[in-house]
Amino acid sequence: MIFILLIGLLMLLVNSYLITGRDLLSPWVISCAMFFISTCFAAINFNQWDINLHALTILVILLGLFAFGVGEITTRRMFGKYNKNKSASAKTKISLLQPSMPIEFKKSFLVFLNIFMLFITYMYYRQVLKIAQSVGYTAGSDIPMLKFFRAATLSQNNMDFQGSFIVTQGVILSYGFTYIILYVLIFNILFFGFKKSYVYYFTPIILFLVQAVLTGGRTQFLYLIAASFIISSILFNIKHGWNKRKNAVLIKKFLIIASLVLIAFYCLGTLTGKTETFSFYDTISIYVGSSIVAFDIFLNKGIASGTGLLFGQNTLFGIYDILERFGLGNYHMIKEAAFVNIGPYETNIYTSYMRYILDFSIFGLLMMQFFIGSLFSFIYMVIKTKNKMGFLVIMYAIIFQVIIESPIEERLFMNIFSIGYIIRLTLIYLIFFIMVKKKNNLSIMSRVKKIQVNKCE
Repeated sequence: MIFILLIGLLMLLVNSYLITGRDLLSPWVISCAMFFISTCFAAINFNQWDINLHALTILVILLGLFAFGVGEITTRRMFGKYNKNKSASAKTKISLLQPSMPIEFKKSFLVFLNIFMLFITYMYYRQVLKIAQSVGYTAGSDIPMLKFFRAATLSQNNMDFQGSFIVTQGVILSYGFTYIILYVLIFNILFFGFKKSYVYYFTPIILFLVQAVLTGGRTQFLYLIAASFIISSILFNIKHGWNKRKNAVLIKKFLIIASLVLIAFYCLGTLTGKTETFSFYDTISIYVGSSIVAFDIFLNKGIASGTGLLFGQNTLFGIYDILERFGLGNYHMIKEAAFVNIGPYETNIYTSYMRYILDFSIFGLLMMQFFIGSLFSFIYMVIKTKNKMGFLVIMYAIIFQVIIESPIEERLFMNIFSIGYIIRLTLIYLIFFIMVKKKNNLSIMSRVKKIQVNKCE
C-alpha cells in the first residue's frame, strides 16, 4: 500500500505542476513534493519498518493535498493568472526588473553588528553552559553539553531554567538582523555580483547559526537554509522574468540545498547526542519518513493525547500562549506527542495532519488545508504578479517552514501564530524599514529599470 501512496503522490505532484503552469515555486507543488519525498524514505524502509499502510491513510493524505490545491487554484483565479486552456505557444510580455543600485550598509554598522552578535553569542554560550551544569554536565562528561541543556529546558520544571532577559532579547535581535542581512546579501549578489566587502555580511549569519546550534535543536538552522533557497529563488525569478526555462536551475539549486540540509541535520545531531546510536541513513530516514507510518498508526489505531477540554488543545499552542501573555487564562499544554514504535525505532512525529484531525476531525483537516493553500498562494501571487521585493519576501521565506515541514510536523499554529514569531516579524519589519528602505531611499522598491521582453510560455 505504501507504493500505491507513492504513485498517487507522484501523479498529484505532476498534475499540480501542470495545473499551476509549471510553477516550481507554487506552494501546492512544493507541498506535494515534500510529501512525496517523505513517502519515498518510508518506502525505502518498507521491510525494515514492517509497513502496512491502510487505505484510509492514503485517502486522507491525497485529499489533504487536493484541498490545499483547491485553495491555491481559487487564489490564482482571483489574481486572474489561472487559465487551464492557455496555449503552450502563446507569447506574453513580462517585465524584467533591474534595481538601480545595491543595498549598502556602512562598514561601521557592520563592524558594530558583528561585535554585538559576537557578544550575545558568547553570553548565550555561558548561559547554556550554566544550565547544562545545573543538571549534571561537567567538562569530562561523555554526553554532549547540549544534550544536558535540551533535557533541562524540555523538562516539566523548565521555568527553573529560563535564561537572562537581556540575552534572550539579544538573540531575538540577532534573528532579525540575520534574516535581513541574508536577504541583502542574496539581493546584491544576484543583481550586482559578488564583492569582497560582502565578507562582512557573512559573519552575522555564521554567528546566528552558532546561536541556533546552542539552542540544542536543529530547526532554526534548517529554517535559515530553507529561507535562503526561497529568497534566492524568488529574486532569481524576478530578475529573469519568471521564465519557466529556468526551472532546471531551480531544481539543481533545490537538490544541492536539500543535500546540505540532510548533512547538516545529521551533523548537528551529534552535538546533542541524538544521532550517536544511528547511522546517517537511519537518522534521515526516521526524521523524514517515519511520520507517514506514524500517521497511519494514529488514524487506524489511535494514540494517547491530551485529556483537557480546551478547543484545539493539540494545535493552537501559539494562540493560547498569546492569550496567556495578556492574562486571559492560564493554560498548561503539552506540545510533544506520544511515541509509537516504527519497526525497531520510536518516533513522535505524525505529519501536520494528525493534530488537525485530532482537534478538528478529517473535515476540519480539509478546511485547514484549503485555508493554508489559500493563504500561502495569496502571499506568493502578490510577490509574483507585482514583483514584490523586500520585507514581504523575507516574511514569506520565514513562514514557509509551514510548507516545508508539513509532512513532518504542524508549524502554522505551533510556531508562526505565536507571540514569539509575531515579535520577530515585527522587529524584522522595523529594522528593514529603518536600515534598508529608509536609508536606501526605496531604491530597491521604486527606482528600478523595467525591461519589456517577449516570452514563449
